[in-house]
Amino acid sequence: MSCVEPVGTAVGIGFDFVCPWCLIGLRHWRAALHEFAALHPQRSVRVVWRPAQLLPGIPAEGLPYQAFYEARLGGRAAVAARRAQVQQAGDAVGLRFAFDRIERMPNTLRAHALAQRAATHAGTALHGGFVERVLEAFFLEGRDIGQAATLVELWQQAGLPAWSEGEDRALAEPRPLLADAVRSVPSFAFGPGVEIHGAQPARVLLRALQVAQR
Repeated sequence: MSCVEPVGTAVGIGFDFVCPWCLIGLRHWRAALHEFAALHPQRSVRVVWRPAQLLPGIPAEGLPYQAFYEARLGGRAAVAARRAQVQQAGDAVGLRFAFDRIERMPNTLRAHALAQRAATHAGTALHGGFVERVLEAFFLEGRDIGQAATLVELWQQAGLPAWSEGEDRALAEPRPLLADAVRSVPSFAFGPGVEIHGAQPARVLLRALQVAQR
């Protein structure tokens, strides 16, 4: 998704794995980054992934997905309306959400723990690839990303280094996320005082990148 060089403009991307807008936002970001590379081939961009757990109170085993959202949003009609809104935004970036296939609302701490391991042992591109692969597995395939076996498989699919005891420990005893300045997800921080919130169009992200490079 991004250059792996440790130089150039740093962009902090706030995300959680149960936010469909994060997947939409990453598709817009990918398009913006592609256009930026074409316009400014001598300039580099470094992504700093900023994890945020939106629902830390979800049990480790998860909750029934449909029932969770009906209670949260106020009924089946409200859930349908929200999903239609999300799908309309997804259509613009070629995403087809599989909400009806999702059975469990997961606790995302294990997934974030593995993402942090990826940040330690792989470059920015592989780290970002794992983040996006987990999002796709949940929202496009209906996979239970709270389950260890699922996360192991997604780690391998993302092309990350061979599984080790460190990853086993991360799954068995995931540490709570450190407090961060992430106020909403998705978010894109381009520097002091310059932060874009929500799944904004690629042109908005491209413009922010260009301004940050000046």
